[in-house]
Amino acid sequence: MRDKARMMDQLTELNNNLQNTDREADFFLIEIERRDAEIKTMDNYQKKYLKEVDSIKSKDQILNGQIKQLQASLIHMSNYIQKLTLEYKTQMMHVCTELEQEQQKRFNLEQQLAMTMSLQDASNSSTAHNYTSEMSNLLLENSSNTEKYEHVLSHKGHDTSIQCVCFGSDPNIIASSDESGCVNIWKFSEENPELYNVESLQVSSQCITSICFSDDCSKILTCSKDGVVRIIGARKAFSSLKGHTSHITCAIFVNSDNQVFSGSKDKTMKLWDVIQQKCIKTFLPGSCCNSMQNITDSLVISGHFDKTLKYHDWRQQQKVWETQTDHTEPIVSVSISYDRNFILTNSRDNTLKIFDLRMNKEIPPHQTLKDPQYFCSTENLTRAHFKPFSSTIVAVPSCVNSFTENSANGIFIFNLSNTSTANQVLLHQCRVNDISFSPNGSAIVAACTSGNLEIYKQTSM
Repeated sequence: MRDKARMMDQLTELNNNLQNTDREADFFLIEIERRDAEIKTMDNYQKKYLKEVDSIKSKDQILNGQIKQLQASLIHMSNYIQKLTLEYKTQMMHVCTELEQEQQKRFNLEQQLAMTMSLQDASNSSTAHNYTSEMSNLLLENSSNTEKYEHVLSHKGHDTSIQCVCFGSDPNIIASSDESGCVNIWKFSEENPELYNVESLQVSSQCITSICFSDDCSKILTCSKDGVVRIIGARKAFSSLKGHTSHITCAIFVNSDNQVFSGSKDKTMKLWDVIQQKCIKTFLPGSCCNSMQNITDSLVISGHFDKTLKYHDWRQQQKVWETQTDHTEPIVSVSISYDRNFILTNSRDNTLKIFDLRMNKEIPPHQTLKDPQYFCSTENLTRAHFKPFSSTIVAVPSCVNSFTENSANGIFIFNLSNTSTANQVLLHQCRVNDISFSPNGSAIVAACTSGNLEIYKQTSM
């Protein structure tokens, strides 16, 4: 009985173990099914991923093909552009060469014509003499009226000696500069003579030797002893043009104010591009240029230390021609008459001469203007000027000559009907360095070593 009971217990235990095993088997089956489901899900994800990868690879291949096509197109376009550029440059070189040749021919003809007129043979001398006599008579007729100026205003404009002064094309604007490098811009009222300071600018650390306005008065051009040309533009911004190796004596706007022509004691004349702010041509006149003026849009005349007048076309690399004068000392200033037919030269030999551009020679008997009191300064460039709208009236500042008792400080007004003495002398206590006529010639502003600006108005015609 005991054995039977023990066997029953063992059988019961086995049944319990079998039940537990069945439960565990069921659990494992469920777990296997769950794992199978997860594997299937992962397989689906993998297939989807691989499908997307294949799609991306396909798109990448398409893009690579398109990129290669674009690269090929760009290479083709670049080659085509290079070809067109080369053809354009070649055509432009041909055109420029032809244009320069035509310009050279034209200027050569102009030079030959001018030189031919100045060197007429004896058979034409009587004709030339008649022409010159008629011109001199015409000048006398135009200068028959006496013009006088009276002093109306003295204004302290600078703390140091004023070296340069100029009116703009607007008669209400004046610019002045001094030996300290300062530029003052003035508003001027001629009706009730008064000067109002608009702006004071320290342009340079050294003496300013020349100043002028652009045609529209939007820019002021200065040059100085530090060898720099400066342009004062909008908002008083400075543009500096550097390249001269010595004291710059003069500078003017050319080519509709897009370029600047300058002369220096380094015996060079330079053409500058205003926008690019660089030198584009250098001329070698062989002598220091003391003064220059525009004759036409492209032709510039300059007065030199070697007593010559030189004519330059800024479109060429060299001077067009030059004229030997009868001055015995360097020419310090040149001025062009309003009709562009006459040139006024001032020299350290204390004489002023007038040249007829159409004859390329002096005009007898009115070629030399001189007064016993007149003395041209050897220390600075004394500038002589034609009056606007007149070929007969000129004004020039003078300074005391310590060797001549009769000399005087002031402004000398010459009328071509009388070349022996000045028509009027506007005396000053100190030296006058520069003068400028208003655009219509009715007023004169004088720059003095005392720092004063002196204003004169025309009183009679």
